[in-house]
Amino acid sequence: MAGIFNDTSHTSTDLYITQKKVADECGCLPIAIVTVARALKDKDRHSWNSAMLQLCKSMVKNIRGVEEKVFKSLELSYNFLGSREIKECFLLCSLYAEDFNIPIEDLVRYGVGIELFEAIDSVNEARDKVHAFVDELKKGYLLMDGEGGGCVKMHDVVRDVAISENLT
Repeated sequence: MAGIFNDTSHTSTDLYITQKKVADECGCLPIAIVTVARALKDKDRHSWNSAMLQLCKSMVKNIRGVEEKVFKSLELSYNFLGSREIKECFLLCSLYAEDFNIPIEDLVRYGVGIELFEAIDSVNEARDKVHAFVDELKKGYLLMDGEGGGCVKMHDVVRDVAISENLT
């Protein structure tokens, strides 16, 4: 998922060692591995080094039921989201109740209402941005498909981390 090859001819030995250390920091926890892998896919050596430092130095808030490695991994994935807009869209999703089917159209309306978007001229442009953000967040396993069309959900653990003081 992250483009790590056992054959070091694809990458430098130092980068491969760093990639392995980052994977080890995820503690063999699937949600941690997947979110970090998606955040770092096709990133350069500097991004991997930065990720390693973030995972090692992360000050973990004690959230009931969330393991330290999962928290650090989700925090890293959040930090690697591209823009302020996508981060705020993600945090907006965390305001919904656990297991709630979040209508994407609600995200569009709320995003316009709170002036989340820069340089848009219409609701259709905002809608396109939100759909692009949702696709990106789903690729990073920070959101998942909801029940029924036009909705997304946030895993309970992802939501708990998102609403913690460390991300908001």
